[in-house]
Amino acid sequence: LAGRALTSAEATDPFTFIEAGWDFDTVWGKSTTGENSGYMMLHHQGGTLYDGYLRIAGNLERDYGEANPGFGSVILSAGSVAVDWAPTIDGLTNAGSYALADPGALTISQTGSLYSDTTNAGNLVINKALVTVTANDDSKTYDGVAYSGGNGVTYSGFKNSQDISVATSGSTNFGGDADGAINAGTYTIGLAGDLAADNYEFAYVDGTLTVDKAALTVSSSDVTKTYDGTVTAAGTAVVTGGTLYGTDALAGGAFAFDTADAGTGKTVTVSGVTVNDGNGGNNYAVTYAANTSSTVDKAALTVTANDDSKTY
Repeated sequence: LAGRALTSAEATDPFTFIEAGWDFDTVWGKSTTGENSGYMMLHHQGGTLYDGYLRIAGNLERDYGEANPGFGSVILSAGSVAVDWAPTIDGLTNAGSYALADPGALTISQTGSLYSDTTNAGNLVINKALVTVTANDDSKTYDGVAYSGGNGVTYSGFKNSQDISVATSGSTNFGGDADGAINAGTYTIGLAGDLAADNYEFAYVDGTLTVDKAALTVSSSDVTKTYDGTVTAAGTAVVTGGTLYGTDALAGGAFAFDTADAGTGKTVTVSGVTVNDGNGGNNYAVTYAANTSSTVDKAALTVTANDDSKTY
């Protein structure tokens, strides 16, 4: 306070000096009876001085279920006074606003007389805690059936071992492009809701749907031909592993014998088959298996002796 001019109000306010670091425990004090014109007095000057000093000015804040905050500069005390939160203000105290000057908010312990200033006392504001509601991810293998609904939700952020049963109203619902999704790919499981609770507010987070490709093994039907010196094979694509769903179908393909030689148990390879599934074939993971039960018959061959003649 050196070099600073004080107003009369400042000069008669003990907290002007307590804030400046003056010792109001053993050196300085303020008369309870207005001696010294209300200005600060040294203890040894006599007079009846206050034993403790308490000022509450400002607001404090926390979320429901959390520990009470420290007082910081909101509460200033000196002398024989101790301040703590009242037992009724704890992690179970409902969200709301509680006046700090209310006897039910603070426990004030003191010895002797107390100088108290609560002119600018504010409130402890307990905000609703935030609960995050997340749509659970889901996955399926392509089966030609449209996806609907969701895979449940997960809650995080409840306090005091509470759960969704404390909600007073509202519900959640699923949406997003996952709703009705058929083809293989990745989709958003949208989540919305209007849940309400006395001590909580709710935020909603979308999930992810993954539709995996269905495994499909494609081979050739048995092929029988007569030896013609080539490896050409008139095969037809068939499914030997997995399932074609709905109206999905195979088309085309390239087929060939492994050798041109005649024989049974011949191998026919297949490739380039088109899967007509309305998604460019992308609903299936296709692997090819050779047919090993095809046949190249021997070609018929006629050998004719040439005619001949001679003179006796």
